[in-house]
Amino acid sequence: KLPMIVYNKTILENTFLVSEAIHLKDAQFIDVESLNFIKQKLETLKTSRNIFARIGFFLLGTLLFSSIFGLFAFITLSHNNDVNDGYYLGILFSIIGIVLLELICNMNFYRHGVDDAFLIGTQISIYTTVYLLSDSEIILSIAMIIIGLLFCIRYINTLSFLVSLTGMVFFIGLLFVNYTSITAILPFLIFGIAYGFYFLHKKFKNNEKLYFFTNVMYWFYIFSLLLGYASINYLVVRSLSEDLMNLDFTNSSMPFGWLFYGLMFIIPIVYVV
Repeated sequence: KLPMIVYNKTILENTFLVSEAIHLKDAQFIDVESLNFIKQKLETLKTSRNIFARIGFFLLGTLLFSSIFGLFAFITLSHNNDVNDGYYLGILFSIIGIVLLELICNMNFYRHGVDDAFLIGTQISIYTTVYLLSDSEIILSIAMIIIGLLFCIRYINTLSFLVSLTGMVFFIGLLFVNYTSITAILPFLIFGIAYGFYFLHKKFKNNEKLYFFTNVMYWFYIFSLLLGYASINYLVVRSLSEDLMNLDFTNSSMPFGWLFYGLMFIIPIVYVV
């Protein structure tokens, strides 16, 4: 196995090779017989290539996940309704979720649907528990950064990486809103972060060591573009300024409003070019 990655390296490589073979077949570089021969010769992970099948297995996994945790919650809360039980239950759910997720992934489920349900459910349990214990949005954002990145690396999960990136933006935004008086530059700061993400993607996207994270890097690219556009979009900046900074622009113009309004139309054109 590769360091930190839960899957067997050889089987994981075979899965990616078969995926490449399917793309070659779709592009008519190889025929169906060659593709079937490759599939027969290579042991691969259990994955759902059909999006509808993956959604179906995800719903099944969600039902299984909720049933297991519902049973534990019923047993625990039926004996005592102490408020501390919520904390203990959250910690218990997080531990059990990680154990079950490890078992599922060691059974070679990858992008199957069932593993997706347990990945999402376990992380929700962890983040909820962290927030209940800390009652701090900053600590929650730090947990999102760390846990999301660890889950991304171990389970090669794109959504976990997006959670980690969101946590970074959330963390920086909270620091500026709560602890500084220069919140007006926050949109430009986030735009700079988006550019930094874009630069990192350009630097590492062709790194052979990140071959298994090709899909993660692709969505890293998409996230950087969307974050860059949202950070200087007039409607987004105005809405967040009113909600987060308690500002009212009903009878006044927003600072740099003309700039944000212009960039709202210019940035998509730049993206297309």
